[in-house]
Amino acid sequence: MSERQRHKTLEPGQDASFGFVFSAFFALVSLYPLVIGNGFRVWALVVSLCFLAPALLAPRVLRPMNWVWFKFGLLLGAVVSPVVMGVIYFLVFTPVGLLRRAFGNDTLGLKFNKRQETYWVSRDSHDDTMADQF
Repeated sequence: MSERQRHKTLEPGQDASFGFVFSAFFALVSLYPLVIGNGFRVWALVVSLCFLAPALLAPRVLRPMNWVWFKFGLLLGAVVSPVVMGVIYFLVFTPVGLLRRAFGNDTLGLKFNKRQETYWVSRDSHDDTMADQF
């Protein structure tokens, strides 16, 4: 089975759910100024109602916007994930590796030693970690 066939294909969420989420978001945007002592935002309340009405009455109307939002999420994930992983790698793992090398740490025992006859690591016979694995 190929790598592609093993993974479940992604599909957009339900259209009504999309409408409810966006309606709730714009309702919060409209009401937030009340928290800081200003009047509410009428435009955001209108947009909230424009998402709520189709979500309740005809969710299929929201399908094109749901599809665009879904594709935007996939694009955003494809861009942000490698960037975040690269930042983590270069800001965390690279400095740690350089510091370990600077202090002479050789965790894997990769340094060449002419005086050493073998690189075989001998284990005690009673240390049988591979027995009864399952």
